[in-house]
Amino acid sequence: MSSPPSSPPGSPPSLISVSNSDSDSFNNNISAYKQHLNMTHSTKTTLLSTKTTAHYLSDNSKPPIVTSGELMPELLANFENGCYAYFSMKDVSDNKQVLKIMWGLQDARVQVWYRADCDTTNKGSFSDFMKAVRAN
Repeated sequence: MSSPPSSPPGSPPSLISVSNSDSDSFNNNISAYKQHLNMTHSTKTTLLSTKTTAHYLSDNSKPPIVTSGELMPELLANFENGCYAYFSMKDVSDNKQVLKIMWGLQDARVQVWYRADCDTTNKGSFSDFMKAVRAN
């Protein structure tokens, strides 16, 4: 049995020649090619588990961030406190607070919920916003 065509890592495999005159050779080349593909291409996925725990990231000069995942009460309390620190450091007016920090909640479920009625949500207070996040 011949060895699979060699090619530098990260490049497509070499072409194989196929002849109608020798079906055994054809089958051997296909088998070698499939084996080469299996060895050079990973089958791992990069999808995150839906049961991931969210994480809180903070820098008082920037809006706080909560990554996608399960939103625990302590995490939301940290996010809320981080928002108040950010509002104070950046002198954010009351009517702009929700708009300034909303996208720091990176979970897609929260963002879809927000987009469904963002005009109304932005008009409310930050405190009302946090109550609604916790409720939803």
